[in-house]
Amino acid sequence: MNLYGHWAISWRELLMANLKYYSPIYRPFGGVFYRSLFQVFGFDPLPFRLACYAIMFANLGLAYLNAKALSGRREAGALAALFCCYHVGFTDFYYSTGTVYDLLCFSFYFLALYLYGRGAGVWTAAAVVALYVFALNSKEMAVTLPAVLICYEAIYRRNRRAIPLIVLLAALTLPYVQGKLSAESPFVNVGDYQPHVSLAQYLKVYGIYLDRIFYLSPGYFAPMREIGLWVAMAGLAAKFRSKPLLFSTCFVLVSVLPVVFINPRGTIFVLYIPMFGWALYLAVLLVMAKDRMLGARPAWAVALFAVVAGVLVIAHGRKVTPPHVQPEIRAAYEQLRDLHAPIKPGGRILFLDDPFPKEQWHPVFISRLLYRDRELQVHRVKTMETRPDAASYDLVVDWVDGRYIRRASSSAP
Repeated sequence: MNLYGHWAISWRELLMANLKYYSPIYRPFGGVFYRSLFQVFGFDPLPFRLACYAIMFANLGLAYLNAKALSGRREAGALAALFCCYHVGFTDFYYSTGTVYDLLCFSFYFLALYLYGRGAGVWTAAAVVALYVFALNSKEMAVTLPAVLICYEAIYRRNRRAIPLIVLLAALTLPYVQGKLSAESPFVNVGDYQPHVSLAQYLKVYGIYLDRIFYLSPGYFAPMREIGLWVAMAGLAAKFRSKPLLFSTCFVLVSVLPVVFINPRGTIFVLYIPMFGWALYLAVLLVMAKDRMLGARPAWAVALFAVVAGVLVIAHGRKVTPPHVQPEIRAAYEQLRDLHAPIKPGGRILFLDDPFPKEQWHPVFISRLLYRDRELQVHRVKTMETRPDAASYDLVVDWVDGRYIRRASSSAP
């Protein structure tokens, strides 16, 4: 679906959508990723997966650099990166290229945050603006960056010269939000993406996600317990006068704003960016505890890292099930390809039967991508009110005993 959606428009439209970041076109930088790899490798999932894993590894480096810079400690940076390495709730990242938007958004978001913390020169400011636009073009979660930078300034620097840059980023956000909420936006007619902005919605949805983050029973983080957690986190930051603890508290509260105002998803991969705040808070807290009890010797830092790694292996030791639809998509593509059925541009394919539910468009997407023909007409009997004349089609395909077979147009049942 994601690949087809970006391939179905022209390169010019896709590139213009990245320049006009406020357009309603769906996450156009992700489209550049899909189109580029498809152009080179075709409909082969391996290059897409390798690219996604490469981005994930790069993001661990960004997590380390940001955590180290914000905490001033290499140990905290290493632990934060360790916490970001894996979570059962991130299964979609490990199996589905459809989450590349989150991966790319994380990259641009945290590269912008890191550069911002390094200085406020003209070129740095220009890079931060460009990275912010790239992040917006990757996924909507990026809109929280201006608010995060306000938190950074309030806690770390209080540099008035940075205000114009933050104001510029906030100003860039307004037309972007307007575009995503416009009538042309693909989100408008999807019920689960309709925002419900209220404190009750925030607490309800975030509580659901907190249960999943910490592997707790559903309903554990009821609103009062959730509020107690925020108060405790802020209290520890105040008690130890710790800027990193205070910043990470603000980060986990602010960075979830777009996603907690819509219906909760069945997974937590949407918290990929907010997860950094949790990782930073836990990392800084553990390093502080280690320093107070054991001192700051490097050997103790290595021992702490090893212990935390062991605990995480146990905590995350749960079976992960790949998305069930993958074998069906692979079989459809490979079996249709193996039919070696030439079809003229703009031709017609009829599916007498297929294993996909009526409401899914996989046969259409797969067929057009296989033949690289946007005008290819793909019809499915299960979605038609009356049975068509099979003789009018260039290719008639049936699903029999778990395989696609070719039917002669004149003899199709």
